[in-house]
Amino acid sequence: MDKLPPQNIEAEEAVLGGLLIENSHHEYIDSIQPEYFYKIQHQDIFKVIQKLYRERKDIDILTVTDELGKYAIEISKLPSKIGASSHLPEHLAIIIEYHLRRELIKKSTELYNNSFDKSMDIEDLIQDLTNANIELSGLIYKNCEIKTIREVAKNCIENARIRKGKFDNNEPFGINMHLGKLQKVLSGWHNGELTILAARPSMGKTALALQFATHAAKQGQNVLFVSLEMSAELLVDRILTGKSEVNSEKYKNGNITNVDISYIENSGSEIESYRFNIADKGSISVDQIYTMIKKHTPDIVFIDYIQLVSKGKGTKTDNRNQEIGYISRRIKAAAKDFNIPIVALSQLNRGVESRTNKRPVLSDLKESGDLEQDADVVMLLYRNSYYDKKDVSLIMEINIAKNRNGRTGFTECEHNESFTDFFDIKEF
Repeated sequence: MDKLPPQNIEAEEAVLGGLLIENSHHEYIDSIQPEYFYKIQHQDIFKVIQKLYRERKDIDILTVTDELGKYAIEISKLPSKIGASSHLPEHLAIIIEYHLRRELIKKSTELYNNSFDKSMDIEDLIQDLTNANIELSGLIYKNCEIKTIREVAKNCIENARIRKGKFDNNEPFGINMHLGKLQKVLSGWHNGELTILAARPSMGKTALALQFATHAAKQGQNVLFVSLEMSAELLVDRILTGKSEVNSEKYKNGNITNVDISYIENSGSEIESYRFNIADKGSISVDQIYTMIKKHTPDIVFIDYIQLVSKGKGTKTDNRNQEIGYISRRIKAAAKDFNIPIVALSQLNRGVESRTNKRPVLSDLKESGDLEQDADVVMLLYRNSYYDKKDVSLIMEINIAKNRNGRTGFTECEHNESFTDFFDIKEF
């Protein structure tokens, strides 16, 4: 690379000069990173300005020179480099753009060189390219939008009117959940929220999540179902048996009638119109999920299940708990960034099995307390009939153990294992 990296020294000097002489520009300091400046001396000067600002000390030529202990002549010349103090935001935008161009060159060069290394897996190289894209996009949108309370209040009041209208017309405010009692408590799936659906193995969490997803698709929502445990074919088999009410065991063994086949075909014709996408690769990283969401723009995402999601390359964690914590934070970030509901299934610790009362509690979430912290809603599933074979009630308990924006408590539904389906209990 014999070319000089993209830079604009004059703009860098103008930004630093503006920060030295105009206190009103100090609001930008926390949104600037030292590496935005190409010149090393400018990086050092800005680090001192940032330090003084965070220590709530005066910022001017004398205080910066005294703190830094060098570059006195260069610092003294900076105020004279300003064209107009009011232009600082434009000058800042220039140096950020050139910083991004330098980062793009750096990443591209790294990817270019790695592409010649035959020892590197091709999927890893492609994922590195995807990660670089996400990272650079994140730099562009790093500084979040500032909103006045007047703007936010106006939006809140408008949303209140919308909710009232939907309530008056018996319409859900969020994406409808299909189960009436659960819908009544949570008011549907809400944009920006992460919901954890947790249970012990074979309790029915995949079947329940699949019904939630199918019902959302039936409403016209664009659904993405990320399955790390079951193939797309097995998932669709469950949807077909549930909708056609054909016994799932007989369906699997082929012991079905021509009438059953017609029911299945009718159900197949219906779901073919759904906007329902399934990703069923056995190993998927959290960054790949983020990329899928960005590409397919779903209205709601289901992940089955979070402990099987990998953190991807290049992310250092000391233990499994930190790894799950990183993954849950990224998934929560995706819900906020794309303003959609994400429902992530989770396993529970084996300690549940050793207790007399096997109903799960929040502390049973497997491998990470961060799941509880990051989630807006946590639902814990329990079927007494799984442990007590004499129990033929078909009742599934759903414990809303956490609800950041509402009440918690228990709800119930009926679980028909033969059809892998769930129904409201009679009063609903």
